[in-house]
Amino acid sequence: MKIRTLVSGTSSGLGSYLAEVFSSDRYNRHQNKIIYNEPKSRSSAPFNTIVHAACGKVSEAQSYNEYIDYQLQLTRRLICYGHDRFVFISTVDVYQEKENLTLYAKAKLCMEREILGNAKNPVILRVGSLIGPGMRVNQLLRVAIGDMQPLSLSPKSTFSLTFYNQIIDQILTMPSGIHDIAPDPLLTLGEIAAHFGHTPTWGEFDYQTRLPEKKLRKPCVDLRARLEILNKLKEFILNRGWERENGKRPRG
Repeated sequence: MKIRTLVSGTSSGLGSYLAEVFSSDRYNRHQNKIIYNEPKSRSSAPFNTIVHAACGKVSEAQSYNEYIDYQLQLTRRLICYGHDRFVFISTVDVYQEKENLTLYAKAKLCMEREILGNAKNPVILRVGSLIGPGMRVNQLLRVAIGDMQPLSLSPKSTFSLTFYNQIIDQILTMPSGIHDIAPDPLLTLGEIAAHFGHTPTWGEFDYQTRLPEKKLRKPCVDLRARLEILNKLKEFILNRGWERENGKRPRG
């Protein structure tokens, strides 16, 4: 029997990648409807898995409450569809100190609570900095590609690089509950810049990837592990992976 999946946030980035890998139906949040992968075989049976990967940027026109309410309404609409498992793509940014939580991270926490309280077999995946086709151009990517616009982040800022293909198995196999997907080693923006031979104009803000006290790790000094992940990032950059269009994306 064919496994039925529904994925949100499929216009770009991780959601689009997952929809392609799983050959899933796609939820269009703007039209509030499902775009079926195989319209002729659409079914009223519950989805085996719903993957909620949508959480848009904060609009300048949106207030705090408007942004949170919109994300919660979207989450509730998805929960209403029949499902056996509900997987939510959250972020390790929820572990920042309360005063440092961004609106994006606060929205993720609110969505987590909604899902844990109302979805069937909820799986929360708190991921690190996502790397893969169709990703947004953030400061980490700008450092790697040599974009010379000034940054707000310092070279001491740390990131756990999470490549899209590292999430596939977790989506399929993780039991209900909250799980961190923030692989070692943590890399600094400074060593990423050095690996690519770039000299950005640095900012002063030190962003530090955080995890709960019980999961805090000593700095990874395994040079082989660091070089392996840096080379994987370099391969992605050389292939201009972030620019890949739908239907032309690599499977890893």
